[in-house]
Amino acid sequence: MPTPLATHLRPYPFPLACVLLAAALLHWQPPREVSAAVVVLGYLALCLLVWRPGRAKSVEATKSSDLLIAFASQGGQARELAERSARQLADAGVSSTTRTLNELDPATLTDARRLLFVVSTYGEGEAPDNAARFERRLLASHADLSGLQYTVLALGDSQYSHYCGFGRRLDDTLRSRGGEPLFDRLDVDRLDAGTLRHWQQQLGQLSGHNDFSDWQPVPYGNWRLAGRSVLNPGSSGAPVCHIRLEPLDEAAHWRAGDIAEIGPRHPRGPIEELLRRLGHDPQQRIAGESLLDILCTRRVPAEEALRELDIDALLALPQLAHREYSIASVP
Repeated sequence: MPTPLATHLRPYPFPLACVLLAAALLHWQPPREVSAAVVVLGYLALCLLVWRPGRAKSVEATKSSDLLIAFASQGGQARELAERSARQLADAGVSSTTRTLNELDPATLTDARRLLFVVSTYGEGEAPDNAARFERRLLASHADLSGLQYTVLALGDSQYSHYCGFGRRLDDTLRSRGGEPLFDRLDVDRLDAGTLRHWQQQLGQLSGHNDFSDWQPVPYGNWRLAGRSVLNPGSSGAPVCHIRLEPLDEAAHWRAGDIAEIGPRHPRGPIEELLRRLGHDPQQRIAGESLLDILCTRRVPAEEALRELDIDALLALPQLAHREYSIASVP
């Protein structure tokens, strides 16, 4: 049975060792150089004891999460977007862990299943300070990353010659090590709202929930559904439709390879009449928007079901799903 003294001192082994070491140095009085070396070694041992538990907790938290989000940030923008990504996933019921790139190593990449990179570029295409050590380790290793699924959100400014240089280099390196992209890399030019919205759509695909709020308002144009015809009438499968859209505002401009995002809305007229029949004021302001504008973007059930819903229930109706299409032609 341990003595009371041993039981009392067991939680504090390192402070006790420091006291005993100091007493020994005072008794023996070794040369100054030896004393300095002993003190330095003691300090390094203390750093190791402090670092190892934190490291173990970090690895444990990473393995217990559905996703790992790693960011490389010089000015804070990449960190903020990584944290926003984690919150959107959490709202959809998906757990994630957020880390700086320097907290990772090739072994972490080997153990991870799905990893989201949110990275900026510093200087002449360099990695930010909290990612430089990670890049050196990754380039020096020959880790097999064939079990890793990943995607990269690269932040940059197209006015610079090394636009998104680190993000592109990271993507190329991960591919060369066998990593499997979940989606194509997204290059964000000066925090472009449309590209960030595309990233949020990808997060929605990962979580299975596309009902989210835009981080930044996207400047949608007004288009009209000019025609819709079924191309495979009588087919046993789902209908394939040819849809024609016409712009109502100024002429649209795009290049082949751009992404067209469609944010569907109900016509205002029928929704306004519906709200009046239900006894609601269509122009009632809620968080800066009219009830009419809000309901135009929601999945509206049959009128009989709506009669049982109050304002809060109307606001909780799911949003109409946005759709993204790759444009293969030019105007």
